[in-house]
Amino acid sequence: MRKPKLVGQSGAMNKLRALIDRVAPTEAWVLITGETGAGKELVARALHVGSGRPGKFADLNCAAIPDELIDSTLFGHVKGAFSGAEEERQGIIHLSDQGTLFLDEIADLSLKAQAKILRVLDDGRFRRVGGLTNTRSRFRLVSATNKPLEEEVKAKRFRRDLLHRLDVIRIQVPPLRERLDDLEELAVYFARQFMNDSSRLEYRRFTPEALSLMRLYSWPGNVRELRNLVHKAALLVEGKEVGAGFVTQNLGHEVWEESGFYGPEADLAAEGFSMPLHLSMIEERLIIQAMKQAEGVKKFAADILGINRTTLVEKIKKRNLSPEDWPVQGAN
Repeated sequence: MRKPKLVGQSGAMNKLRALIDRVAPTEAWVLITGETGAGKELVARALHVGSGRPGKFADLNCAAIPDELIDSTLFGHVKGAFSGAEEERQGIIHLSDQGTLFLDEIADLSLKAQAKILRVLDDGRFRRVGGLTNTRSRFRLVSATNKPLEEEVKAKRFRRDLLHRLDVIRIQVPPLRERLDDLEELAVYFARQFMNDSSRLEYRRFTPEALSLMRLYSWPGNVRELRNLVHKAALLVEGKEVGAGFVTQNLGHEVWEESGFYGPEADLAAEGFSMPLHLSMIEERLIIQAMKQAEGVKKFAADILGINRTTLVEKIKKRNLSPEDWPVQGAN
């Protein structure tokens, strides 16, 4: 398996890579936490590749397995073990022997299934459905969840003893909103992945205005949401550049409204709509929002917007903006 690329040079990503490099060669079990779409499976695959284990990376989405299939899925079955078992099948635990067993969305396992998992974790021994003898699998366990397992334990939806077994090393994958320094690099990386879609030969580059807008978005879907946006741009945008108008129309409208932006649908439907005027309004709101976030410090606001301080000062003067537009202490 090729080592997955963890894109980004932000402080958060550098710390994540350093932790993966340190933990991967060990035998320690790992619990990966983080929001949906943040890249937990990529971290699990990087741990497997870095471990040097000769076996497979065997992954299971725990949320997709009904209770009636959990035994067969985990342990496998022999031919004729139950109605429909027309041939022998190896379970995910057997397939992960000498490799990595990755249990994704482990918080979604039922309590019954959790008990079955817990028994196997003692010594790796299990018995296939309908089998007569035990088999042993020497796997390294990596699990992942987007739910706070401590709260799941308090709510009696997750076993405390299982949490203690899983949580030897915990790796928290940062959400995209906490690593916005990586946003442009990620966008370019995904754009190049999609450059051949629909026979297109060049990738779509986001304009500085579009990137500034994207840096103020909360990205509830994280890296996966960004990837989908870039894919959509690769398929739909004519020309080489993706502008701010495309971004406002294709990210969550309710987020812009909550952030103080006009809803894109309402603006586009307005009488006398003008794209230059619309983008100018967006840019002004971006400047005000950035100055608020930076508590009036132009250098920090310029960093948020991805422009230099001189350019920001010029834009503020051009629009006759003043500290009254971002009422904070210490505005300069």
